[in-house]
Amino acid sequence: MIASKNYYIGLLCRPGDDAETLKSAYRSIVKRTHSDANEGSEKYRVLFEAAVEAWDVLGDPKKREQYDAARDQYLYERGAVWCEGCGEGLRVPNGKGLRCPLCKTPVEDSQPEPQPHSGAWKASVVEPLVESGVRIGDTVLDASEREAERLGRELVRQSATLLSSLIVSGFASARRRLKRKG
Repeated sequence: MIASKNYYIGLLCRPGDDAETLKSAYRSIVKRTHSDANEGSEKYRVLFEAAVEAWDVLGDPKKREQYDAARDQYLYERGAVWCEGCGEGLRVPNGKGLRCPLCKTPVEDSQPEPQPHSGAWKASVVEPLVESGVRIGDTVLDASEREAERLGRELVRQSATLLSSLIVSGFASARRRLKRKG
């Protein structure tokens, strides 16, 4: 069980769905994505494995309860909240009038109560990931469209700068080669 993963989306369910809905979704997905149902094709293997992994956690009431508590803690520590529609983690700057970018469910800025945890968890899991440069929790999204636009513009600017420097170095290399031949 990994608190940063959104197992609900693997079953195409909402966090508040009952056990019978989860079971029905699991069976439906597995039936459609299994390689036997697709003439041996591995085309849907990722979806199949995501559903099996999600069912392993959400199908057991104890594991589901532990996962929900761990997910609450994980999101709280990152200043994020649950999306009630799809289970994704969202950072909500103001909390008014925003919608989840995936399922378009209105999002409220209501932080869950923090659950006590040991400092050893943070030292052994979070800090090594931060130091390695890996983004923690790729499912934690910004709900602000303005922030997404700003990040997009910044990415385009950085890409343009990198591309122009590559072009300039390419021309410089070509000039050097021509001078050697000439």
